[in-house]
Amino acid sequence: MVFYNWKRSNPPILYISIIILITLFLDAFNIYYISDYYKSDHPKNNLFVLHIFTICEGILLILYFRSFFNKYWVKNSFVALLIGFVGLALSNIIFWESLDEFPAITRTIECTIIMILSIFFFINLFQQSSVSNLIQYNHFWLASGLLLFFAGTFFMNIVGSLVIHKNNLGFNIYDIHSFLNIFLNIIYTIALWISSRRLISAQ
Repeated sequence: MVFYNWKRSNPPILYISIIILITLFLDAFNIYYISDYYKSDHPKNNLFVLHIFTICEGILLILYFRSFFNKYWVKNSFVALLIGFVGLALSNIIFWESLDEFPAITRTIECTIIMILSIFFFINLFQQSSVSNLIQYNHFWLASGLLLFFAGTFFMNIVGSLVIHKNNLGFNIYDIHSFLNIFLNIIYTIALWISSRRLISAQ
């Protein structure tokens, strides 16, 4: 419903919807890539996809949180933050972690940015006191889910390199990552469901 009524959806929800569409596209690409990977005599990894996704996701989430602030200087700060993030991500690819390597630095930077922006979102939300029912406020669900997801991902990026050589611990780390992905997708579903209900009631 949100995708169908994209013209009537507010910009923050559109940013999240675009992230979901990019995720679905890249997942489909990865399935094709993996099937071709085992057929090739000279297989290459697909970590370049994660580099691309991290940059796209970071840009869209910065724009998402920017939508909730009205002051001119704050919006300009978000633009500077966005440019800085993209610059650091590209510098990381050029100088440190190539497209064939896991983008740990870029992911850690993204996690830090989104955690900080989530906290600022909650501060702004509670200061305004414009929402009477948080449970029915889709952006409360989204910001909560994003904060928990990126906090967990930040933790994994920090400790992952320390335990990756220990089979049991490394396996548990990837289990946590899978759980976090499932959790975030559930949050996306709840938020989009609430948005679709509002669109239906507005018609």
